[in-house]
Amino acid sequence: MSQNNSDKKRLAKNTVLLYGRTIIVMFVSLYVSRLILNILGVSDYGVYNAVGGMVGMFALVSGSLVAATQRYISFELGKKDGNPSYIFSLSLGIHLLIGIVILFIAEIIGVWFLNNYMNLPEGRMAAANWVFQFSTLAFILQLITIPYNALIIAEERMGVFAVISIVEVLLKLGFALLLLVAFSDKLIYYSVSMGIVAFAVFSLNFIYCRHKFIDKCRFKLETRFSAYKQMGGFVGWNFIGSTATVLSNQGVNVLLNIFCGVLVNAGRGVASQVDNAVNQFVNSFTTAIRPQITKTYAAQEYEECFNLVNQGTKLVMYLTMLFVIPLSLRTEFVLMIWLKTVPDYAVLFTRLSFLIITMNALSTPLYYLMLATGEIRDYQLVAGSLALLVFPFVWIALKLGMSPEIAYYILFVSHIIRWILQMVFLKRIADFDVKNYLKKTMLPVVIVMIITTGISILLNNAIPDSFLGLILFVILTTTILVMSIMTIGLSKNEKMSVIKIFQNRVKRQR
Repeated sequence: MSQNNSDKKRLAKNTVLLYGRTIIVMFVSLYVSRLILNILGVSDYGVYNAVGGMVGMFALVSGSLVAATQRYISFELGKKDGNPSYIFSLSLGIHLLIGIVILFIAEIIGVWFLNNYMNLPEGRMAAANWVFQFSTLAFILQLITIPYNALIIAEERMGVFAVISIVEVLLKLGFALLLLVAFSDKLIYYSVSMGIVAFAVFSLNFIYCRHKFIDKCRFKLETRFSAYKQMGGFVGWNFIGSTATVLSNQGVNVLLNIFCGVLVNAGRGVASQVDNAVNQFVNSFTTAIRPQITKTYAAQEYEECFNLVNQGTKLVMYLTMLFVIPLSLRTEFVLMIWLKTVPDYAVLFTRLSFLIITMNALSTPLYYLMLATGEIRDYQLVAGSLALLVFPFVWIALKLGMSPEIAYYILFVSHIIRWILQMVFLKRIADFDVKNYLKKTMLPVVIVMIITTGISILLNNAIPDSFLGLILFVILTTTILVMSIMTIGLSKNEKMSVIKIFQNRVKRQR
């Protein structure tokens, strides 16, 4: 019981730290995006997103590596006889090898595709090649940062994770401000600066891990192929899911460029920045809860693990509603305040992306449980094969002349099916109680969403578009959401826990 209470206190502390980190990162990131769009202009901003999307497609590798590294390090820490040092060394070796392979692919195939098939404005091909080279460099640096970052998160040092994230976004802000006085090509300068930021972030993670976790942060090249088999298999099967995710996001960027041009890419870029900002805040909680889901499963504390998943789903969905409901109803006004120039399709793309954000939030705790089991082969074969159809479906739809927003509708449907598949496979693999999940977790969430959204729509029609009106609207929707959560959205025990936390906070203030 004492250990359980200690874990909950640590989870609460880490969540607060990550929320603080995310507030800073979110607002600075939004300002930087506005600054970059205004300085580069819609055309160059579209070029950066289109070319960056090419490099971003390599995230199909890094996504699976992130999941595998965090899972195995957390799992080893959760086991009584675990060996996290050995797992760290293996994962770093894998990341270095894959980084070298990606560099060769980017320089041979990537450069060829960029110069022969990308639809770019006249006279910007040279700048686009600079963007591609430094985007590739930044990606490889981010790739080899993964094991160090995973160790920090697995050890639940969220304060350090928060500080490094804040330093990263402040560096991006500093380089963005320097764009105002840059005399050279601003697009080239910005791409170079992002490479410098990636190197700085790698250095901070490396130095901290070497200082604090010297016993777990040792690298020894393992030459036995059998040593990589288990983790390699996990990475391989998860690769399917990561491939689908990248094709669903960065691949859509390339398709929109080919069929619609850089102006639509600019709208997609703005929507992506809003997505990233909201997702960062929502992911603050899932990042805090992920190590505990894996550790409790590794320790065979299955009931506690499933409770973490159920409660985590509720909390992450309520947090998502806090942002998505008011922003989706006031998207156009918020973008007008944020940006001096709102690209075409930005408002529509942003609203549609909120649907995908909601489904991602819903499925994330289930996905973490899936990864904790290690039994992902069958799920990734089915879900990955289904998700891989997103790319050709979007291509066919755009080829038939449909409007660009069709890509978002296809993505949304694929996310719904993926969530259903997660429940089916977790029931079979981990004996997860799906009926309990639907009844005690999903039903309250859906009721809270319907009530809050319905009343918010009425308020939106009654409150005028102005800065004060926006503040009033956010306050009212937040109040309605909190009241709905406290009356319908939480169980009796969950309400008691919330009240107890609030009472403890009040006592500390006295």
